[in-house]
Amino acid sequence: MTTGASKLPANPLVRALARWENEGGSAQLPTDFDHGAILQHLGTAVLMRWNGLPREVQSDLFEAAAELDEPNASPEIARQHIAIFLHQHKNDERRADRGGEA
Repeated sequence: MTTGASKLPANPLVRALARWENEGGSAQLPTDFDHGAILQHLGTAVLMRWNGLPREVQSDLFEAAAELDEPNASPEIARQHIAIFLHQHKNDERRADRGGEA
């Protein structure tokens, strides 16, 4: 037998947002909200944690990023550019943890 509690999201922040919405709160962003800024923050956070992500997640994110390239650009070129970028920055998190030393 399952209970209603098993249907709750595991993430405590997601649960809090769901509770807030159920109590009449709004999950809508203001119309003047800078979506580019949140995408930049999320992208930066992913890159900061890249080396700690499971390989499957890295692969999924890599493929999704390659597919987001310009419509007239080659997905293979995008993959190459992304791969080079990731390779060049693969130790950035460790360097930051050590105060700038690799």
